[in-house]
Amino acid sequence: MSDFDYRLGRLQGQLDSFIYVNAKTNHSYTFEITQIDNSLELVEDTHNFLVKHYPNSQLSTNKIENWQSTVSMVLQRWLFDFVFMGENFDKHNKLHGFGAYSGFNCFESYSRAIFTLEFCQAIDDLLQVIEVIGVNLDTTEWYESCWNDFSFRGKNGSLFLHLGVSD
Repeated sequence: MSDFDYRLGRLQGQLDSFIYVNAKTNHSYTFEITQIDNSLELVEDTHNFLVKHYPNSQLSTNKIENWQSTVSMVLQRWLFDFVFMGENFDKHNKLHGFGAYSGFNCFESYSRAIFTLEFCQAIDDLLQVIEVIGVNLDTTEWYESCWNDFSFRGKNGSLFLHLGVSD
């Protein structure tokens, strides 16, 4: 196994863990990070990857400038959906003792932010990211009820990140 495959597998393993903790009745989460072709422009490589699965689809993209911040915020929303993230949630947790734990604690916004930024840094370390696009797939076929997709291009390859839920 190559170092690239090992590190990509670690990222997918983390996503798989969050699929498990977010599972709800009648909700099926899909969090995937997949290597895609790196031979054309990123938009074309992304289109070629998706059109294999969704031949009757239209793809629209937008360039993500501050990608680590943007992707981190999206990851926080998806991966920690099982945590009620209301306005007073951190204050409530500290009042009831959840904030007293040291180390990683999913119930503290600081820990969630650090985790997702480290996840983004792991993507950057793997690829040496040059370009990131947000991807929107318009298809007549079933895709997801709600989703966020990103494609990453770096010196070491390209990846597609899918975060979605089906009701």
